[in-house]
Formats: sequence, structure tokens, C-alpha cells
Amino acid sequence: MKLKLFYILVIGLALISSGVKAANLNGEIKSNIECLIREQTLVGGGKVFNISELQKAYLHDHYAPYWVKPKQINGFVSQLEHCDADGLQPTDYHLKRIKTLLSSRNVHDRARLDILLSDAFLLYVSHIQTGKTDPVKIDPQWHVILNEKNPLNYLYRLSRTTIKEVYAELISMLPYYHGLKYQLQRYRDMEANGGWKRIPDGKMLTPGMSDDRVAMVRRRLMVTGDYSGIPDADSTFYDNTLKAAVINYQKRNGLEDLGNIGPQTLGEMNVPVEERIKQIQINMERLRWLPQRLPSYYLLVTIYDFSLSVFDNYKEVGTYPVIVGRSYRQTPVFHSTMRYLVFNPVWTIPSTVLKNDILPEVKKNTDYLNEKHITVSDAAGKVLDPKHIDWNDEKVSRYVYRQAPGVDNSLGAVKFIFPNPYDVYLHDTPHRELFERSQRTFSSGCIRVEHPLALAAYLLRNQDDWNQEKIDQTVASGQTTKVVLKKQPEVYLLYLTAWTDTKGNMQFRDDIYQRDTRVYQGLTTRPQSE
Repeated sequence: MKLKLFYILVIGLALISSGVKAANLNGEIKSNIECLIREQTLVGGGKVFNISELQKAYLHDHYAPYWVKPKQINGFVSQLEHCDADGLQPTDYHLKRIKTLLSSRNVHDRARLDILLSDAFLLYVSHIQTGKTDPVKIDPQWHVILNEKNPLNYLYRLSRTTIKEVYAELISMLPYYHGLKYQLQRYRDMEANGGWKRIPDGKMLTPGMSDDRVAMVRRRLMVTGDYSGIPDADSTFYDNTLKAAVINYQKRNGLEDLGNIGPQTLGEMNVPVEERIKQIQINMERLRWLPQRLPSYYLLVTIYDFSLSVFDNYKEVGTYPVIVGRSYRQTPVFHSTMRYLVFNPVWTIPSTVLKNDILPEVKKNTDYLNEKHITVSDAAGKVLDPKHIDWNDEKVSRYVYRQAPGVDNSLGAVKFIFPNPYDVYLHDTPHRELFERSQRTFSSGCIRVEHPLALAAYLLRNQDDWNQEKIDQTVASGQTTKVVLKKQPEVYLLYLTAWTDTKGNMQFRDDIYQRDTRVYQGLTTRPQSE
């Protein structure tokens, strides 16, 4: 019995001694952390990225180390080593310096390691949460309000959670993100297997013809999974199986989907896999700029796809082709709330349209305004006779120009208003023929909608007696009629050049506004310290 008590006493003393040593060690690390943070000196001659955040973090817990569990440290190092799965660069997060310090038993090195890990963690969380780059600096047309960054909250919780749980929580709040992450790995696998070969230029390839390049097209589409007819891989005959694969590819790339392989389709097929990988990385970054947790009821205008989708109860319930701004009158990216719509709207002509489109026509033909049912008013509201105006006088640009409702009205039968500082809205158009084009950049910045009355009917479906019949009667009356929406959807205008659709298909589009390059440059630039 005495012997047993002796062993218990020895073990207890050993545990106490071990605990004292650990406490002493943590105390020494704590003192070193405080010294380094207070003096803002780091760390082997290097710099940290978030000194002000680090000061808050360590002051919050009286300079106690955050990284005391080897499992937590190893988990985070592993996460950084594989952050290229999110299109990020492991070298941005002190990884080399962290690995150098991992094996050190020196107390000063342990303090440096803790600070470096915390700094890397804060930077990494902010990059996943709101993007590595500043969208306002990268893309002047991006006006969506960024999420509030709170990486410190995740650092404070570190002792009660795992790195995997932190990451899972962060990406769970990013709309559409998981699909692109999967496709990034998929296209990297294609690259590792050799990608695809360039198909030579030549005459248009059409179903039913034979050509050596047909076999090359077939093999090209096998790589991306558009074609699965493996037994016919080397056939030079353009059969119906290949036609179906080509049409699928054309749909995924926003091309005219008739199955004919002309210069445009061939050009898209010849974009190297390396460029597609960059495109996916760029758009993963754009998704990190988006608000977290989209609402249950919203309209999404996808500028790059020339389409508008209605989401209700988190499900896509309707899609409408749209026309967006020309390259020199780009439709901006922003978010607002749709408040009302107007049937038979009067068009008050914006200054840019007036200067670039209307006034040049008037100077050539003074009857132009009457032909288009446009009135001119001075600042006092007095209607002026166009024939008595000196159109070379600079004050003509200060008059108010309004186009009356009717078949020639540029806004068509209805406009949809979501207040914003850019004077952008959705509207009908008398030029329906433009919707037949696959690339539709014809507007002055606003968004023209095909089938706008169907969209109006959906938005008003549960409102009073606003059915399709009443809408048609209102339009036929020619009277300008404003209808405030009782249920007001959020509206998001978004610019992407790569995304996955609701079926998981990879979609690519041309960078119509030439915005991708600056995003990629930002992604591949080293972060700056404070």
C-alpha cells in the first residue's frame, strides 16, 4: 500500500514539474512576444503584414501565445501549403520562414513563430473572406459593398476550433465558390495530362463533312468532357455525336450553338488550358468580393453572359436575355433594391447619350427630334421649338430632352427602377432584333431585357390584380403608370468570365470589358506590409 502511494506521489510530482516547466516556457514565450510586438521588431529581419491587428490580437489575451498545439500548427501549415486550391499563393504567407522556425526549441524563435503564424492566419482569413485584392483599385466599375473583415474573431476562437472548421465556415458563405474550386482542380489535372493541342485554322467545319481537323476537334472535346464517343476518336467524319458535343461546348462558351465550327468556336477551343486556369483563379477572386449569403429573392444580371436570372426562395425561376453596355459605356457592377416599375415610361435622355448620339443627329437633321417624339425644355420647364435653337451654342447640352411614350421610345413598354448613383436600370427596347446576336454589348450602360412584360408579370404576380391581362391593357393605354412593388427583390449586377452553372457545367466567356488582366496581376503580386 505504501509502495503504491509512493508511485502515485512520484507521478504527481512529475506531472506538477512538467506543468511548471510548460507554464514557465509559455511565460518566457509570452514575454518575448510582448517585447517583439511592443517594439514592432520582427522577425529574422522580415516584416509582418498586419502589425496593428497583431497588436490588438496579442493585447486581447495579454500577449499569450495563440499557437500552442502542434496539431493546430501543422494543420495551418498544411492549409497554407495547399492554398493554391483557392487560386492563392503559398509564398504570400511567410511559409518558408514558418517552416524554418518549426523545429527550433529556442524561446525567442518560438515567439517569432507564434507571431508569424498569427500574421499569416489573419492575412489568409481576410483573403478568403473578402479577396486578396482591393476591387475598388483593381476594377473602377466594381461598386458592390465588401463584406466586413473580421479575421481577429477567428484568431480569438482558435483554441476552440480547428483550421479545417475555420476554412469550411469561410467558404460556406461564398456564393457559387465551390463549383469553381472543383473546376480549378479539374483543369489543373487536364494541364498535368498535357492539356489539348491547337487545332489549325481552315474552312468552317460543318456536320456531314470529312476533314483531318475533325479528329482533332473530337480529341479536344474529349479532354474537357464534352465528347464521350471514344470508339470514334480518330474518325475524320463530322457525325451527329460530335455535333452534339460541339453544341454543348458552344453553349458552355456563350457561342452561337448551331454545331458549325468557324473562327470564333475554333478560337475558343484553342485557348490554352493554362489560360483557362488563370481565368478560373481570377473569377474565384471576384466571388470572394461578393456579399456573403445572398437573399432568398433577388435578380442577378450577369453582364458577361448577357442574361438576367430571377431567384425566388433560393431557386432560379426564370432567365431572360439582356443587352449590356458597350465597351466604352460599360455597365457597372453594383447592388441595389428594385423599388418600382413604370409602364409606358418617358425617357429623360442622359447627358452622355445626348452628347454622343442625339446632338450629332440633330445637327444633321433638325427634324430628328420631332421624328423621335423628343421635346426640349429649358431650366424653367419651357418647351422650346427645335427650329429656333442655335444647335452650335454650347448651352444646348444643358437643356432637358424627353422622349414621349410610344413605339419609338428607347425604353420600350416598361422600365424597372432600383435606385443607384449610376442611373442604371432595366428596360424594354424597340430594337428586339439585337437579341438574336450572341454577344450583346449595344446599350449605353443600362440593361435592355427581352420579354420584359413577362418579367413584370412575375414581379407583380402576387400584387393586387396585376395579372398579364391588366399589364397588357396598361401598356395599350399609352399612359405612363408607376407601380411600387410590394415585394422588392435585391438586384445584383455581376461581371464574371468563368463560373459554374446550376448544373455544375463549366462556363467561360470573353472578357468583354478587358478587366481580367488587372485582377490576375493583383493575385500574383506579393501582399504589402502596413
